[in-house]
Amino acid sequence: IEHSRNETCSPPPSSMAFVSHKGSDIDGHDGPSQLKQYMYIQSSLNKPNGYYLTALDNQVLNSPLTNDLLQFQLWCVQFYDGGKFTIASKGAQPQMMSSGSGKQLQLLRLEASSFPTPPGQLWTYENVDSGSDGLIKAFISPGNVLDIVGGSLSEGAQVQLYAQNGGPNQRFSFEPVWSYIQITGTDLVLEVDSNNQVICNTKSTSNDNQLWRLKYSWTDGNFQISAKSQQSMMMAYDHDLSLAVVHLSSGSTNIWKGDGNSVCTPRSHYLTTNGNTTAGSQVIISTTNPLQLDLLPQI
Repeated sequence: IEHSRNETCSPPPSSMAFVSHKGSDIDGHDGPSQLKQYMYIQSSLNKPNGYYLTALDNQVLNSPLTNDLLQFQLWCVQFYDGGKFTIASKGAQPQMMSSGSGKQLQLLRLEASSFPTPPGQLWTYENVDSGSDGLIKAFISPGNVLDIVGGSLSEGAQVQLYAQNGGPNQRFSFEPVWSYIQITGTDLVLEVDSNNQVICNTKSTSNDNQLWRLKYSWTDGNFQISAKSQQSMMMAYDHDLSLAVVHLSSGSTNIWKGDGNSVCTPRSHYLTTNGNTTAGSQVIISTTNPLQLDLLPQI
């Protein structure tokens, strides 16, 4: 299990049996547009000690990362168009974070959620002072935000929904974890080969070449895909759409977006194997046969 501090998401828009939908959400809001991403949510109040939102006993608490609590401290964030997202715990009984009518923080059993997504289960993020921290706001009542009760620095302090006041106890950052990018319905995941090409291969729990991190931009919902085994290298493409894992200074483009459970360039060229889903198949970019993908956290 990796406990090292992960990169936070860029300032704001980003396997459990979540269903990914495309189309119109309630009141005309767009449905999910991105892959589900697993993240820790760190409180700014306890930095640099590292306290994180934790789902326990139908409450959201602020606690340090520990082996016993990791599955309750990992959250599945499902991004929607328009900067909205849902937040669900990954615990043994997954729960969706909800603002109810906009005035009370709740944890609902996952099966209680539905599509179209109730507005009370949607959240937005507002960056503060151009830093990595920001406010997690109830979409149905944006004047109310996640808040550590009384600004407590104690382990296990309760998190509530409270009127925005700008205090440090209302600031949080999202930390994406290293994950496998798995082809839906198979045991194949994306991997960096010895030539820095992207292939699909059988999942291995001891192969860092198969681990990736998606770093979202909250301003536009796009993201970058970092490779764990290759320091400072990202999945990228050049002018002729050749796909490789390269350094940022290579002149290639490393901006991606989500389209349901697929990943594509901003001009809708998709990651694909053109239907060849055998181990060792090369992943390329094309306008046809997009791969359906899931993110599986490494914990």
